[in-house]
Amino acid sequence: MAYSNIVVSRAAFGDESSRSLYDDVDRGRELKKVFSDFDELLGTEPVGELLPWLGWVDALRGLEGKVQRTFEAIDSVLEKVIDDHRHHREGGPQMGADDNHQDFVDVLLDINKMDMDGGIQLDTIEIKAIILV
Repeated sequence: MAYSNIVVSRAAFGDESSRSLYDDVDRGRELKKVFSDFDELLGTEPVGELLPWLGWVDALRGLEGKVQRTFEAIDSVLEKVIDDHRHHREGGPQMGADDNHQDFVDVLLDINKMDMDGGIQLDTIEIKAIILV
């Protein structure tokens, strides 16, 4: 599982960004927990969705807090990855040896840059959503 997480992260975020996410052992474990929580929440049906008058049960069992914590953690990871890519594209420190290598985040940033005239505008929020899908 760890290997597949690293492979998918490298394909989506690039070598350098994914390496910075998983280099520290504690940070790697933290990310594994966040992605595990995210996966678990995707399959969780809130009671308040089925029976709105019992929505308080979700707060009581800690679901709302877990959703908020997981969202904030994933949002900060994606924000860091996108900012790293933008910094690299603006001539910041070189992220890797191969400057022609493009990952998924680079492609999304290129679409945003090239298609402004065509009517496609991908803001940071849209880029994060596409990455999560």
